[in-house]
Amino acid sequence: MKPPFFNYLGRLLILCLAATALFTACEPEDDDFFDFRPVDFFISADGLLIDAGESITYKDSSNNASSREWTFEGGIPATSTDATPTVNYAEAGTFLTFVTTTFSDGSKQTRRLTVNVVPQIVADFSANPVQAVIDGPVKLTNLTQGVGTIPPVLSEADSAIIYKWVVEGIADTLRQSNPTISFSAVGTYDVTLIVTRRSTGFTNSITKADFINIVAVPILQPRNVDFDRDGSSFLVTTGEPLGAVAGAAANFSLVDGAGNAVAITSVEKPVWGDNTIKVNYDAAGLTAGTDYTLSFSGDGILFASESILGAFSSTRTYGGANPDWLDFLYPEMDPNQPLTAMLNGKSFTSDAEGVLYAWGCNPAVNVLNPVDGYRCPGVNAASNYSVVITGDGGATLDDLADVGFELSFLGPDGTTWEFSQPVTDLRFHNTFGNMAQVPEATVSTDGLTVTVNFQGARNGGARITGILESGIAASGLQIKSLAPEDANAYVTATVK
Repeated sequence: MKPPFFNYLGRLLILCLAATALFTACEPEDDDFFDFRPVDFFISADGLLIDAGESITYKDSSNNASSREWTFEGGIPATSTDATPTVNYAEAGTFLTFVTTTFSDGSKQTRRLTVNVVPQIVADFSANPVQAVIDGPVKLTNLTQGVGTIPPVLSEADSAIIYKWVVEGIADTLRQSNPTISFSAVGTYDVTLIVTRRSTGFTNSITKADFINIVAVPILQPRNVDFDRDGSSFLVTTGEPLGAVAGAAANFSLVDGAGNAVAITSVEKPVWGDNTIKVNYDAAGLTAGTDYTLSFSGDGILFASESILGAFSSTRTYGGANPDWLDFLYPEMDPNQPLTAMLNGKSFTSDAEGVLYAWGCNPAVNVLNPVDGYRCPGVNAASNYSVVITGDGGATLDDLADVGFELSFLGPDGTTWEFSQPVTDLRFHNTFGNMAQVPEATVSTDGLTVTVNFQGARNGGARITGILESGIAASGLQIKSLAPEDANAYVTATVK
């Protein structure tokens, strides 16, 4: 006959083997090993490895138990006296569960179980582009949360998380982390991502209906995206004339670096350019020096050629609502000499060639440089005017924000001005206050030619101002006046 001690060990072994299938905590505490009551004390759980947001049901099926007290670290509820409590774990982590069972004879037994809660899986993805041509590549980017770092390409060792892509129009289920796909027919296609954690069996999925749009016509990107000169709107310049744009306002979004949205109020084409989109928004909430990202979904805007404006996203720094401009003051006797001006503690030199005279102007008629001592730089008919701007004392062209120009004595209707760099944001003024003599002009599709449609008046008050699409080239900006008579051209810049 075996001693009682071995009978105890044998029963403990049988109990643990049976309970293992139920995730039962079988290992006794060292300090009560010889007081352990395997015949009476039965504690189990339906799982000790779960996903955040899931629940565990515990069970105290001990014989002759009169009561019990449970404590659940990280669980809801935190305590219980039920025989079979169900506990939810909202957050990931490693937690301890304690239970003390009181038996009918007044004795007590305590056990501890360790619970591992892994992060909840939230499936998500993006695509680039979401609008593509037939057989054009579309890259699906896995953005799933709760799975740790997603390898760009899965290896055989990356088997803990299973990814399944179901793409309408593609027969096979894709199992890559970030697949690249293409479509052979025009249409809109659903994309579904199913993510499964192998260890727990937890699955989460997301379906994005009509997510990919395949078209038969070219998809074009904008040539330039930037704030206008005072940050009151974004100007999106394209390389072709556009169709209607007003109905696409809902397809634009504007957010700051923290993801806070700025309301888009309208989308329009300015009167001066049919290849430019003016995206208007509530500028009151913008903060100078803050980055803002303008995004377009790639839907709702066609070119006159029936090409499509593709999705894009562009981040720019807002410079403020009332920019100051460098004051380059032309002298009367030698208007071609280098001029120096300072703004925001940074100094710049403007070196012009082709200025043939500089006559005194009333500062009130100047738009970008309304300061005393300013003289109007003039050029003769059909002559070139070249301006090279350089930084002084460590300042560089990167320190410049917008580069602006100002034209007056414009020439008769039909006169053209040619620029060596694309221009945008045309605005029209009559600083003498005669609104019937405000000039009108348009910009060519390539941005290099301004055509005067209405002179307004041949005087210093009828003016056209604009900015370059990008910073001034190191080789300078060249402006050619094709007016049949003398005209005025002035170039300046704002400083970051």
